[in-house]
Amino acid sequence: MKFQKTPLALAASALLSSAPFAAHALSGAFVQPTSEQTVSGVLQGSACEVRGSDITSVNFYWDYAFIGTDKAGPFQCPAIDTTKFPNGKHRVRAVFFDSKGNNNATSVYVNVQNGTTTTPTTNTPPTISISAPASGATVKGTVSCAASASDSNGIQNV
Repeated sequence: MKFQKTPLALAASALLSSAPFAAHALSGAFVQPTSEQTVSGVLQGSACEVRGSDITSVNFYWDYAFIGTDKAGPFQCPAIDTTKFPNGKHRVRAVFFDSKGNNNATSVYVNVQNGTTTTPTTNTPPTISISAPASGATVKGTVSCAASASDSNGIQNV
């Protein structure tokens, strides 16, 4: 089977042969924090740094929220107050760019440990008791009611 060189095929061939493809992929990596590192308090400066070749700017994310950009090396994330997040695993992500607009990304997961947290001792519903009218009573007209309630986390009103 012989292929014909249609105008569309010739245009595509010319475009592909002249396209400026990068000789190497843009690369970068976290210097700090390291994967699975335990962190606490404020994470900033060299405690959160990305290095790589040909990088001109880095966008940083905590979990999936954008937290800032650094446009000059060393590329460091803005201060992250880890006490504002629950203890456990969190993701730090860096999306880095070169001067031509190419980008790539890297992530590490860190383990936030800021001591113990206080939580209510129970999460059970309150106990409610209706004392008037009596159970099974037949009522008519205006009726007075009485009730009481208790809860280990306190009662605001009945």
